[in-house]
Amino acid sequence: MISRVSGIKNSKRDEPPQEVLLSLSELIKQGKFEETLDNASSSLTRFPNSVSLHNIKGVANKKLGLLNDSINDFQHALSLNPNFADAHYNIALTFSDLSKTEDAVKAYKKAVSINPKFTEAYNNMGILLAEQDKQTEALKAYKNALLTNSNYADAHFNIGYLLQTQGNLVKAKKFYNKAISIRPNYIDAHLNMANLLQLEGKSIEALQHYTHVLTLDPNNINACINISNSLRRIEFQKSNPKFTEIISWLLKHKTYVKPIEVSRATISLLKLEPAIIEVTKKNSEDNSDDDLFCSVLALSQLPLLLSFISVCVLPDQKLEKLLRDIRSSLLLSVAKLHRNNEILPFQSALALHCFTNEYIYLQSEKETKALDSLVKSVNEDLLLGQQPSPQILLCIASYRAIHEYDWSNLLMKTPETSEVYIRQLTEPEIETELKTSISTLDNITNEVSKKVKAQYEENPYPRWVNLKLPSSPSPITKIVKETEIKLFDQNINHIDSPVILIAGCGTGSHALETAVRFKNSKIIAVDLSLSSLAYAKRKTDEFGVKNIDYIQADILDVSKLNQQFDIIESAGVLHHMDKPIEGWKVLTSCLKDGGLMKIGLYSELARMHIVKIRSEIKQRNIKPTNLAIRAFRDQLFISDDADHKRIAKSTDFYSLSNFRDLIFHEQEHRFTLIQIWDCLRELGLKFCGFERYDALYKFKEMHNDPNDIYDMRKWISFEESNPNVFAEMYQFWCQK
Repeated sequence: MISRVSGIKNSKRDEPPQEVLLSLSELIKQGKFEETLDNASSSLTRFPNSVSLHNIKGVANKKLGLLNDSINDFQHALSLNPNFADAHYNIALTFSDLSKTEDAVKAYKKAVSINPKFTEAYNNMGILLAEQDKQTEALKAYKNALLTNSNYADAHFNIGYLLQTQGNLVKAKKFYNKAISIRPNYIDAHLNMANLLQLEGKSIEALQHYTHVLTLDPNNINACINISNSLRRIEFQKSNPKFTEIISWLLKHKTYVKPIEVSRATISLLKLEPAIIEVTKKNSEDNSDDDLFCSVLALSQLPLLLSFISVCVLPDQKLEKLLRDIRSSLLLSVAKLHRNNEILPFQSALALHCFTNEYIYLQSEKETKALDSLVKSVNEDLLLGQQPSPQILLCIASYRAIHEYDWSNLLMKTPETSEVYIRQLTEPEIETELKTSISTLDNITNEVSKKVKAQYEENPYPRWVNLKLPSSPSPITKIVKETEIKLFDQNINHIDSPVILIAGCGTGSHALETAVRFKNSKIIAVDLSLSSLAYAKRKTDEFGVKNIDYIQADILDVSKLNQQFDIIESAGVLHHMDKPIEGWKVLTSCLKDGGLMKIGLYSELARMHIVKIRSEIKQRNIKPTNLAIRAFRDQLFISDDADHKRIAKSTDFYSLSNFRDLIFHEQEHRFTLIQIWDCLRELGLKFCGFERYDALYKFKEMHNDPNDIYDMRKWISFEESNPNVFAEMYQFWCQK
């Protein structure tokens, strides 16, 4: 985020009347560039040696995108007056637009040699020098800008940005603060300050800056995307209508936020809603149908609740119980409530929610009988050409996806059921069609791989709706710097169009994030499960991302792609293989020398409670059927056992495929950091650092030396003292 300043100043040699120049300058300000060009050209017939007219004509051509013409104009002006600083400045701007950085720097230097107080020229020259990685010269240029104008906010901002790239965050914050004090509505300064505060774990302070940006520019994509990083660590203690509105708005955009990341903040706000407090209280009592209607109507008027459960699981036991009970009451009372259109917004959101969590709520025998009766009635009506009421259809869709019924092709989409119709019928049909278009690398023969494939065919993992994507892709150099990856071979920085393998892409969220993250990247994403790949392809098409090819393949076979990759990412996959090191060896063989690899593996220390529960499942011989999984989860739901309570705090507890992946997986290996260290040495890979920001925050609080984050021995000691720090998994970079 760099600020550039341009302007027009006049010389006084063979010039037209001052009012003519002022009129042309005003046209430039109004954006009337073609009119400016015509008038300036006309005036030049009378004043051919006017430096100001040639300069203004050059600015107009530049604004119109006629860069070569504008350079000719500025050069003409300089031929008439070589000491016209503004023409040197404007030609520098144009050279910069043409990526002629060296010529631009020379022009800026000429401008400041003529006018030593040319603040904007110093500032812009500093920007170009910083882009050339000439940081010392850039800093000197910015400081010269401040010597000419100590209150020049852009220079303070640019010094802060330069210090930030150097890792000097404390000093960077001081310069951002100064820029903000001079220009309180400086959006880029607020954003960068918020990002730094976020890195320090100061989420509330970061939020203040992000929300200020959103008050100035409600559609600022960077603020929208980054605000979720702050919200994920915040639990509100009192009602906050402003953030209730902000989160609701974010959830309505497909690429601004990953809903689960703001679940903690969202749930805390929902629990403070008077309507939810009252409905929860009523739910614990025996109520009439009128009370049920009033409760559902009250919930229908909570935009945050509807927005959230429409796109995400609800990782909270109390709110889950509320939704389960209301779902049951609606089913058992649907004959009396089917004319109440006011409850349809809630019914639709509930049906979408249950589809997203894959109907993880266990239903009673009473519910099963009522549902069977209702489904039979709908089937009979459809055969007679009668459509079910929206209330009845949404009630059924809260228990089972409508595409699973034989009569689904007879349904007509209505405004009230449109979103559920699309999510539960249209999109699954698209996925079925897409399966035929996805290529297969080879037959999957490994026995463990076949079992894992079967699991994900039945439960594609994970089911998701919205995804947080960066506003623009970045070159490898920037990602390496921002992620604090330690390189042992710098050649990776010079790759402009990286070819990347996602080994085990699941339902596509990882592949999409990487495809949008790396500039000019080409992604090949492989997975065992055709159902998962079809889901991934549908979402990729939906998001309009064009640089991903999906292939069904076992990691053990990826060498048959006959391709070497600049980057390989495999997060949460190797530990589900028969022999993880064998899969890792195959991936390493497909990585170019100097290439980067990102790996995600389970931590032995962090999953001790899961190991105990998996042992319990094995002892009780519980099979991984959907019904058995739901039943076992229900037992954990009400258990007082410490390990059971801990597992219920995981967001994976609230979705069928996630829960199955968490504790019912066909194959699971776990690692210690010592084992990972041994694997890296065996494979000839160098450890480049973790990409687990929450772990890095805590680690840096205890280690001041910047190089400590690359010392595996210190990480081993750190995890022993903080056994839950890698609760999700280790995620780290290494280099071949």
